[in-house]
Amino acid sequence: LHELVEETSIPDEEFAIYMNKRRQSLQANLQKTSCMARNLFFRSLFPRPHPYGDYALPVDADKVSAQDVRDFFHRCYRWNTARLVISGACHHLHWDKHPWLAETGLANTRQRDEERSFATTPTKRETLRHPVPGAVQSTIRIGRLLPFAWNDMQHARFLILNAILGGYFGSRLMSNLREDKGYTYSIYSRVQIMRGATVFSLSTDVNAEATDNALKEIYGEMRRLREEPVPTDELETVKNYLAGEFLRGIDGVFERSERFIQQEYALVDDRLDANYLQALSSVTPQQLQELACEFLREDELTEVVAGR
Repeated sequence: LHELVEETSIPDEEFAIYMNKRRQSLQANLQKTSCMARNLFFRSLFPRPHPYGDYALPVDADKVSAQDVRDFFHRCYRWNTARLVISGACHHLHWDKHPWLAETGLANTRQRDEERSFATTPTKRETLRHPVPGAVQSTIRIGRLLPFAWNDMQHARFLILNAILGGYFGSRLMSNLREDKGYTYSIYSRVQIMRGATVFSLSTDVNAEATDNALKEIYGEMRRLREEPVPTDELETVKNYLAGEFLRGIDGVFERSERFIQQEYALVDDRLDANYLQALSSVTPQQLQELACEFLREDELTEVVAGR
């Protein structure tokens, strides 16, 4: 590991080969409706100069040299800013006495990085279309910024609401658009915790001719959640599923280390899990309906369609 960081080389020839592949990949992505929709969606939520709304173009591959990457590596890949995660039978290790850890400074306890905040725009309705002549399918992305923090109980409850809507294979969106209507092979929704922002979004690829009908059904499922409390048996099924997924997510050394790394990256702590488990045991249909009325309103959602 020490050699990998201290003696890394970036040969010009290998760099040129990689960047040529990267350029071709970026060019191919511009033809994919899924990539178009994603780029438009995040650009809408995070207008420039916000970094979350930016994305690479093929021409950007010509702006970077091997020396740029070497300089970046030596400036940013440093032991004094690194985190070492060891999961498993590590309780017997003496961090402060390990010579290599002491040499690199990894044995020292440090505060986590401060969260860098970026200004975000108010949530508003926006409809974006990116026509692709001859496209046989359309990619739909719908979502919004969520105003509450990751350590708010509303966030934990919204994770359960999201699961009911489109967060697992038995969700309402999957049952409706895939199993009942046959508009799509897959549709899902998710909540992304990012540094300084939380994003709710749903995404699907549908037959081009079914685009308008798919949008109608998606908004119809949101309206049901606003107008009708979630039945008790459906809520119990979802809660049991989510509890099982949570346990699987921490069952093993790889899973635990990966979870810790994700928490470090997003600058969250154990309060996220504590709130989530509390919500699973206490959330009510009325609380979920209130969340839907407040945050699943069509007039505050960004809608992107790439394709038809």
